[in-house]
Amino acid sequence: MAPQPKKQQATGRCASSLKNGKTTAQSNAIARAFMQLNRRATQEPSGFPGAGGKRGDILSFDKSGDYTVFDLVFAAPAASSYQPQAAKVNLYAASQAEQRKIKKYQAILRDQGDFKFVPIAIEAGSGAWGSKFPEVLQHPA
Repeated sequence: MAPQPKKQQATGRCASSLKNGKTTAQSNAIARAFMQLNRRATQEPSGFPGAGGKRGDILSFDKSGDYTVFDLVFAAPAASSYQPQAAKVNLYAASQAEQRKIKKYQAILRDQGDFKFVPIAIEAGSGAWGSKFPEVLQHPA
């Protein structure tokens, strides 16, 4: 009998940073949504000088030329790092993932000029969105 692959235990940070086909499909769908909002979007931009290779998943700019960096994160509410709060608070995992992304990119983008940053947090399992990206969809620039 062939050995079975070892199952990965999802943790909050690991599960939220996995890059796979699902992430790519979500990123493609989001990029298409930007085009419908008349915002140009570049997926997987090359990065920012001095940022150690860090980059968002999507770089978008509106008609006035304002740039926004978006970074996609999947948050697993069942992960031990989100428990027990995720069982009690709606969208807790997505909210925490958004805050981590904001903290990560705040310092990077501060030195890069006039960029806005918006995390796109999606809770694994339910597919529920965090609060930051829907605000952009409701109030496109």
